[in-house]
Order: sequence, then C-alpha cells, then structure tokens
Amino acid sequence: MNQPRLFDDDDEGLLKPGHRPVKTTGAFLEFVRRALAGDKPFTPTQPYKLVRPSDPVTSHEAARSIDPTNLEQAVLNVIEGFGVRGCISDQVRASLPNLTYSSVTARYKALKERGMIFVDERKRKGNSGRNQRIMWSKFNYMPLPDKDDVE
Repeated sequence: MNQPRLFDDDDEGLLKPGHRPVKTTGAFLEFVRRALAGDKPFTPTQPYKLVRPSDPVTSHEAARSIDPTNLEQAVLNVIEGFGVRGCISDQVRASLPNLTYSSVTARYKALKERGMIFVDERKRKGNSGRNQRIMWSKFNYMPLPDKDDVE
C-alpha cells in the first residue's frame, strides 16, 4: 500500500532546489487547532479595562455597550495576514477602512496583553514619514537575536 509522503527517500527531509514548499503559517495551524478543540480565540475584554475610573459616566456606559472581541479579532486577522514581515499601524488601519482610528488602535493594547501580538524595537516609516513600531502575530514573530549571540 502506497502512503502519501512529504519527501522522497533520497531527500533526507530537505527540499531540493526548484521545489516550492506549501506555506503553512502558524496562524493557520493555530486556527485549525482552535477549531478542532472548539476553542474561542479570546475571552471578551471586560468593560472596566476600556475606561479609566475618572472617565465620565457616558464613557462607562459606552464601554458596557460594545463588544470589543469582534474588533480585536478583525485587527488580529489583519496583523496575522502580514505574516513574518509584520505590519505597522498605518497598514492595519488601511486594511480596515470602515473602522475609526480609535476603534483600531485601541485594540493593540488588549492583543499585546493577551500575548496575541508582539512588538520590539524594530520600526518602519509610516505615511507621515515618522517611524511606527512593527507588530507581528504571536505565530509569525521572530525575536531579534541577543546582542551577546551576535559576533
């Protein structure tokens, strides 16, 4: 019985020149894992995290009236879509043109706190010409090597 194989016996687990591997991102694998396990990607953000205690009553009412989970998922999907290259805030906002600036940028903090996105000191020029931090999904983030490891 012939079993499908990923590699020929002489490949020794390596792709030969000219072969194009199928790109399976960590985000896709995590999506499959979640789907099989029946997991939801996040727990809802609690309203108290969306406002300061000193904010007016109307802000607290607004925080209780929205479901930020859908917004967080939309922002995360965009960031995951940029893969290992990562993206800056201008790119995320351009990908979600129907959402306001604050609806998009406010989601970064919650996603960082949950460990769903990562940033480090790497930056890229934005539309204004100023540098913006690059963001990656947790599945596509590749940390910079330690300075001690680089010779």
